[in-house]
Amino acid sequence: MKLKHIFAAALGLLMITACSDDNTIGTLGNIELDKTYVSIPETGGDATVTVKAAGNWAFDKTFQVITKNADGKKDTTYHETPKWLSVSTTSGSAGETKITLHADATNGGRDTQLQITCNGQRQYLQVMQGNEVAQTATCAQVIAGPDGKSFRVKGTVESIANTTYGNWYLNDGTGQVYVYGTLDKNGAEKNFSSLNIEKGDVVTIEGPKTTYGTTVELVNVTVLKIEKAMMKLVDVPTTPVAHDGGDMVVKVAFKGAGVEPVIPADAQSWLGVTKIETIEGVPSKTVKNPADTALITFHCQPSNIVEARSAKVSITSGTTTMNITVKQAGYEIKTSTCAEVIAGKDGDTFTVQGTVESIKNTTYGNWYLTDNTGQIYIYGTLDANGNAKNFSSLGIEEGDVVTVQGPKKTFNGTVELVDVTVIKITKK
Repeated sequence: MKLKHIFAAALGLLMITACSDDNTIGTLGNIELDKTYVSIPETGGDATVTVKAAGNWAFDKTFQVITKNADGKKDTTYHETPKWLSVSTTSGSAGETKITLHADATNGGRDTQLQITCNGQRQYLQVMQGNEVAQTATCAQVIAGPDGKSFRVKGTVESIANTTYGNWYLNDGTGQVYVYGTLDKNGAEKNFSSLNIEKGDVVTIEGPKTTYGTTVELVNVTVLKIEKAMMKLVDVPTTPVAHDGGDMVVKVAFKGAGVEPVIPADAQSWLGVTKIETIEGVPSKTVKNPADTALITFHCQPSNIVEARSAKVSITSGTTTMNITVKQAGYEIKTSTCAEVIAGKDGDTFTVQGTVESIKNTTYGNWYLTDNTGQIYIYGTLDANGNAKNFSSLGIEEGDVVTVQGPKKTFNGTVELVDVTVIKITKK
């Protein structure tokens, strides 16, 4: 796990943990600060600190902090100067220097720890702005909020990237936030599995915001509440249903009063639910309240369109709703060449693809279709509703590649397809 930002909630804890074994906060031989803690109002403003140094000194942009854990082991973390805080002077020479720290107004509170180095010795400066009480917010408000501020947010676990440190995505419908590190019930890291958080659970968390590159993160969050998902997707086929129709069976585990699939209105003409089979869970010594299983059968009607189609279906059980996508393959067009149409029987229906070469009549839709095997005459083209004398509504132009279907006829030696239906148009 890459460690970046550490936030101290109390000065006393900071003064105990923020220095290494060979340094203490306060007066050092090479560098002194007239104060090691400053506060800036929530409305914005300045704070001043006086540095007394025996030589050249500088604020470190990135520095390490070595802390002792309760078990006596050392833990090294890294910290960066935040973007919300500006420092009038970031370096100086021997003597006394007065520096000014400035922060613009913020809604809530935030804090950071800075480090100053002189001749190998380090001093730490804690800067706090406002009241650092976590603000209840949506994901959208977290994304728009300032770095360094603590937020409390409730959302659904979308996916889990790391099960040791607890890196995962939270979504509440207004946006998505990346959780970078999750503390266990004792406030310890690297114990995410003990929380038993799973995809689909609804959780309430609290932690400070940071932005890493373009990713908005809440770092080392505390979990306040876990609402276990009432349903889990067990098996969702990814292979599309065939164009000539068929079933797709989705398997879900649930703890509630059944499952309810909802098909969007624009897909109800071709997609439906034909059966829901429920299998009750069997309690055991280790699992007192096992999940039940539902097998949901979705049925797709035959497709007569070229393009594949899909529908986003929601499945709800109790307070949990999850989405799946049902896909169906497009209509498989079997085409003939112009040469095969010419050689075929009058009265037979052919589907052929070719280029529009010459349009003779823009009302009825009389034109020539050509491929690399020959040319046939299209005598009459139906519009999208199957009506004649409305060729212009199709927007077909010379050079377009079209797929048409119609019966063959030979008139005075000219091979024709009559009153064709246009299946597909690819603009030139």
